[in-house]
Amino acid sequence: MSLIDKFESLIDNPVNSPFTREFEQFTREFGRFTREFEQFTREFGRFTREFEPFTREFGPFTREFGRFTREFGPFTRVFGQFTREFRQFTREFRQFTREFALFTREFD
Repeated sequence: MSLIDKFESLIDNPVNSPFTREFEQFTREFGRFTREFEQFTREFGRFTREFEPFTREFGPFTREFGRFTREFGPFTRVFGQFTREFRQFTREFRQFTREFALFTREFD
């Protein structure tokens, strides 16, 4: 049934037209949706009220952790530089020990 036919049946018989039935079905489904959404918002509100004390208690920890990470940052940069240099040193030392081993074999 085309949309024009639906509108004509609505004009001829507004109570029993297919358009009216579809609209009633839509309003029922929309009502179900709104009830489910209201239930969701109630449950979400309950959750946020229960979660709020935790966030208040956790707030000082996050501030302290942020302060710690800001203060610890320069150390990690220096330590990273140290590890890169130490890695380079170990590569060079490994190369030196190989060459030294070859050198000492010449005297065996």
